[in-house]
Amino acid sequence: MHIERKHLEEAAAHVGIDKPMVEALWLTLEARQGGPTQRFDFLHVAYYAGALLVIGAMLFFVTLGWESLGGFGIAAISAAYASSFVAASRAAARRGLRVPAGLLATMAVWPRARPRPVAAKRSRSLS
Repeated sequence: MHIERKHLEEAAAHVGIDKPMVEALWLTLEARQGGPTQRFDFLHVAYYAGALLVIGAMLFFVTLGWESLGGFGIAAISAAYASSFVAASRAAARRGLRVPAGLLATMAVWPRARPRPVAAKRSRSLS
């Protein structure tokens, strides 16, 4: 519930609480508020859409590069992805950006969490 100071003062006047008590109560409420509130807005949707786009692009390029780079090449690229996303995640966390930090950490883990692509071999039957 969102409470503004004027609403608190009106309610206090209605029930007979004096001004110094209202001031002390308001200061206590302000001190406890401190942390970020949970919300669902366009910025969070944009964060998740961007993360989905990045993960999709990584999947696309890793799948295309599997044949030309082989296992060790993909492992090197995955390590580079992971280290850059971990660094970006830590930087976002230091700035207090919890949602982007979590999404960047997810993208750091993703290359090792997905199943490895399997090359399909075609067999020709001589009938």
